Amino acid sequence: MSFSGDIRRELMRQIGTARSVRLAELAAFVLLCGSVRCSKRETFVTIDTGSLTVADKSFILLNKAFNITPLVRVSSFSTGRDKSFHIVVDGREAEELVEALKLNGNHYDSEGMCTEYKGTRYLLEDNECKRAFLRGTFMAAGSVTDPEKEYHLEMTVKDLAYVSLVSDAMGAFGQKTKSIERKGSRVIYIKDGEDISDFLNVIQAYKAMYTFENVRILKGIRNSVNRQVNCETANIDKTVNAAVKQLEDIRYIEKKTGFLGLKDSLRETAELRLKYPDASLRELADISEGKLTRSGINHRLKKLSEIADKLRR
Repeated sequence: MSFSGDIRRELMRQIGTARSVRLAELAAFVLLCGSVRCSKRETFVTIDTGSLTVADKSFILLNKAFNITPLVRVSSFSTGRDKSFHIVVDGREAEELVEALKLNGNHYDSEGMCTEYKGTRYLLEDNECKRAFLRGTFMAAGSVTDPEKEYHLEMTVKDLAYVSLVSDAMGAFGQKTKSIERKGSRVIYIKDGEDISDFLNVIQAYKAMYTFENVRILKGIRNSVNRQVNCETANIDKTVNAAVKQLEDIRYIEKKTGFLGLKDSLRETAELRLKYPDASLRELADISEGKLTRSGINHRLKKLSEIADKLRR
């Protein structure tokens, strides 16, 4: 089962106690998955979704907020494996629903795109309602990539006006939004791991948040260990390469002129390096039992390399 699916199942159990909170979450379902049809004879409100958890949550919220039992229809696609769920409210109950969710207060253009969710904003006056609205928005239109792979959360909404609603709601909790256009819709996204964790906390997906944080911590530890290993490996490679060059230079001097022409200090260092070819500068200093320091050995080895280069020229 996907990480997003686990979050939806957890959120399905989050039912606000206040009616205003239930209305805020239900508004997100209707705005993102629903449709309203009004005629002289009757009003219909339908929520269409391919998610069983969204269908179940819509049913529960309608029952608890309005004490109504909506009609539920299920349709299957040609494959027979995927299903679509249709929650239908009609008649006087639909009129009550439209009025309570203040859907008539929203402004739409000639193409049916919302230009201002003025009515919906009345439902989001306190933080608990904003939290519920964001929860409904994620359940209806959101997804989170498995944190083992990458950090990415997104919610696909209809228009910029809805992006503004989400942005204001998230801003109440100190979070910022980014959005892009994709295939005629607007995609709100979060890519920072800490921000995704904070968002899960806001919508009260606490179990998912702890799981996400555990993955982040383990990945952080692994990355830290890898960086340390890479650093140590690079240092070892550097030490080995330097030692190989020093040995080549010293053996070249020995072959060309011998050590008799060298100062005593340089001769001692050359013989020490030949005797301990794999030792680091620090280890050579320790072997000298205080007679030489690391910087002193390094200085003398550089002098030997300069002598070897002059002989080569």
